[in-house]
Amino acid sequence: MAMADQFTIDIVRGKDYGTLKFDYGDVHVNTRCWWDPNNKVDAGTYTGAATRMTNKKDGYDGKEREAIYFGQGVWMNGTRKSNDIFIHKGYSAGWSDGCIVADAQAVLSIWQRINPKEVYIVSINVSDEPSDQP
Repeated sequence: MAMADQFTIDIVRGKDYGTLKFDYGDVHVNTRCWWDPNNKVDAGTYTGAATRMTNKKDGYDGKEREAIYFGQGVWMNGTRKSNDIFIHKGYSAGWSDGCIVADAQAVLSIWQRINPKEVYIVSINVSDEPSDQP
């Protein structure tokens, strides 16, 4: 059996918003992203999968929302773990609830390119820009 391709999503967070990048084949995404600052994923590398959010019924095709799952046991604010963290569509930190959100078309393009679905073949790198404060 052939091995599945590996995919990488890079997220660099700034003070109020960040940048989400994905390059694979003919799909090139470089877009703004947001998160809930009070419910923030710890910086690090996660192994995720393209999937659908079973609790959101507003996908592009009328099915559940397309998303990239971070996996189980994701540290939040260095104090607790969550099994419910995704990259999904959204237009501000208000869409987040702990997830990373970005433009709907950008997320859909990434989601469509990652195959097979439900297989942990996505490296999600989350980092923070250095602070300007001493």
